[in-house]
Amino acid sequence: MVFLVSEINKQSSKGEININQKDSPKGEDPKVVFKQLSLQIEESPNDLKRHVQRILFCIDSNLTELISGALYDLFVVLDGKGMDLCIRMFGIVSPILDFNNRAYFHQWLSEGTDKNLDCHHFEGALFQSENCKPQNA
Repeated sequence: MVFLVSEINKQSSKGEININQKDSPKGEDPKVVFKQLSLQIEESPNDLKRHVQRILFCIDSNLTELISGALYDLFVVLDGKGMDLCIRMFGIVSPILDFNNRAYFHQWLSEGTDKNLDCHHFEGALFQSENCKPQNA
């Protein structure tokens, strides 16, 4: 099921976006659940609810090394649209990101694009932006 950005914003402002129990069964390795969520996103890249779930799951499961990759995928899929959702999710994860990653996403949000940013692979990311500057160019 694909949710519009406005639907996710309404739901998240009420605190209703949560990881479903079926997405994170008790006792299952968090990296396995992350992989399952990632496979679902690969199958349906525009499923914004699943992107949000994966980001929140990283926070809830203390998978800090994968948060930047999950956030990056959301930014890439939205490609300059849905900036409210990008801002909201960045605001949630910003305190957890390291300085360089925080600066990277901050510049992306400030400019509304990553065309002035070097292409970078974040651990856990599924997609690669077509707008960023290749590092060998």
